[in-house]
Amino acid sequence: MTRRVFCEAGMMSGKSKAQKRGSSTHHSGAVRDRKVLDLLAEFKDSAGEVLVVNDRGLLEHPHRWNWLSWGDAAGSTTPPNGPFDTILLRMPRTKATFLYALHMCAGVLGEHGRLIVCGANDEGAKSAGTLLEQVFERSGTIRTKAHCRIWEATGPKEGLKTRVEEWEESIESPFEGRNWYTYPGVFARGELDDGTSLLLDCLPDLKGKKVLDFASGSGMISAAALDRGAGQVTMLEVDALAGLASARNVPEAQLVLSDGWSRLAPEPFDLIVSNPPIHQGKVEDFSVLHALVQRAPEYLFPDGSLIFVVQRQVPIPRLFGPKTFEILAENPRFWVLAA
Repeated sequence: MTRRVFCEAGMMSGKSKAQKRGSSTHHSGAVRDRKVLDLLAEFKDSAGEVLVVNDRGLLEHPHRWNWLSWGDAAGSTTPPNGPFDTILLRMPRTKATFLYALHMCAGVLGEHGRLIVCGANDEGAKSAGTLLEQVFERSGTIRTKAHCRIWEATGPKEGLKTRVEEWEESIESPFEGRNWYTYPGVFARGELDDGTSLLLDCLPDLKGKKVLDFASGSGMISAAALDRGAGQVTMLEVDALAGLASARNVPEAQLVLSDGWSRLAPEPFDLIVSNPPIHQGKVEDFSVLHALVQRAPEYLFPDGSLIFVVQRQVPIPRLFGPKTFEILAENPRFWVLAA
């Protein structure tokens, strides 16, 4: 099969509509985060011990829990030991992760403590009470402002699941001889999605090669790389729950929890492979994809390469201007590209 070259050199100048759309949606997501966290910050000085959850380092506070890595800090699957008198939770973007966070927070809440949850209305904050009622005896809205909603919950119910092992789910393995596990919020619920499947079909023989799985999710790419003979595989993942899944599923590989490249040692690889996220919740966000493509050369041997899969709707040519990509595979929904 002929490998075609995908190149947009000289096609345009300035920012395209697609670039502007990507940057504006990322900006709108950042503005939303700032609004939500500013509202939560009003409760930082509550009496007693306070825990801030899911702020990704944006609120100044000594007690934090983030399952998403940020800056130089690795994410964690569980909160610090309590009890806490007040817990401030920035509402997660998926229901599965939200429910997980509620159980974990309830488990470290003091006897007379309260949980404060804040989220934007277009993220589902209006309906947060449905999940709060599953975990707490009492909950209700205490404020609405700037298209956001603040909930307060007290009185954790019996039967809480406060150990991460209780959230582990065993699913059908796509790899012979491997058990496969997933946790709340893992991409594609830990299963093999169509984009990754197309990507895996393009992997070459990797005998003895050093491979980086960027945004490893449940470890699909890493397992496939080892099946193709890779000598060393490193899994880079921002989400501690996804990282736990990939470590359980592919224990032979090395896991690095990191916000993008920030915590990865500066060592070169023969191949970097990725199915990078292009959304933060419902918001389209190409920042991870951009960081992957722009900085991958710093982590490759001179003859190394980057292979990644993206939806065809992603404006690759316009995001990267005159950069050249080879199309390794395509279908009506996805491209697999090499650089």
